[in-house]
Amino acid sequence: MPAIHDETRSRWEQLPPEKFIRLVIHGTLREKINTAYMVIHVYTQIIHHLPATATMTLDYRDSEDDSGEIGLRDLFILMRDSITALHDANEDETPTLPKGYTTEDYIALVVRQAKPHLAAIRQYAQPIQMDARVRQALLPELNSRHVGDIVAEILKHASDIGQILEFAQNYGENITQQARSG
Repeated sequence: MPAIHDETRSRWEQLPPEKFIRLVIHGTLREKINTAYMVIHVYTQIIHHLPATATMTLDYRDSEDDSGEIGLRDLFILMRDSITALHDANEDETPTLPKGYTTEDYIALVVRQAKPHLAAIRQYAQPIQMDARVRQALLPELNSRHVGDIVAEILKHASDIGQILEFAQNYGENITQQARSG
């Protein structure tokens, strides 16, 4: 199910830029980021304290030349670091912007700042998704959920945030086009 329903899209498209920022960027987007922040933090704490996860390692490549192993706990910590950076960047209601910045510039800035953090979360989740042994590891302490279920939940939150960012980017681009042609 998409994070943004057609009715919501239609309503958001009609908003003036200042109201869009207030309702979508500082409202819905911030709520989605806060939820993902809490979910990833809680799962990271749990994964870090489960004895079974202490020895879980995965193949990991962080660049073309660098490959090796990384612990499951380390991947969760990296995801937590990424969502924390995104959360912190999105918390400031009044960022210091250069004089002459427009609402379209602000929307583009929010999108530009957020996308690398979401990409990092996806990157850190990928080794877990690709390793069947770890992905299918059962965690009795979490109502017998699999590690893969937890990662799927985290990626769902990242996807929801990504959809809102894509919409915001399109909204900002449309406003810029309308200003140029009008």
